[in-house]
Amino acid sequence: MKIEIIPEWRTSWKFSSVRVAAALALLSALQTDALPLLQPLVEPKTWNWIVAGLGLLIIVLRNVKLILGQAEEEQP
Repeated sequence: MKIEIIPEWRTSWKFSSVRVAAALALLSALQTDALPLLQPLVEPKTWNWIVAGLGLLIIVLRNVKLILGQAEEEQP
């Protein structure tokens, strides 16, 4: 299996999945500091569901982009 970088890698920040992945990474990095501040607003158990939801959203967004990209390529 050969791994190749996508042609649009320089503009990948525009992809929804990349933005959600960056938000997830930021939330994970700030979790120790931010969670105590957000505790009155967000329960600790809810925080786990938010992180899991963002992870699933990344998967969905990547698959939607891939499916749409394949559909465009198949049309003559």
